[in-house]
Amino acid sequence: MRLLYIHSYCSLVWNHMACYRIRRYGRTAAVQGDLIVDKTVNAHELNMNTADSHDSDRSLCADETCGVGRDHVRCASDHDEGKYLLKDVVLPLPGYSVQYPENEVGEK
Repeated sequence: MRLLYIHSYCSLVWNHMACYRIRRYGRTAAVQGDLIVDKTVNAHELNMNTADSHDSDRSLCADETCGVGRDHVRCASDHDEGKYLLKDVVLPLPGYSVQYPENEVGEK
């Protein structure tokens, strides 16, 4: 029962991060410092790498970003602005040794 409160609080923090990200930078494209899924890895390879550990999660996901491993995510640079859409932006759940966005969203 105690873990339910911890997971709920992490979800609340994530929701606040997502709302702040949209209010601050809009819904159109990734900006410098956002965490993005690196598109140089094709969707089939991405799904094969995450198939063992995220089978139950993958059935709930509508796109290829579900269950993305840390090695497929990077921070967007100023050269990436306009190349990636909002659907390519990912936000981590709060935790220990987690990579956060390198813009104002990560600071909040």
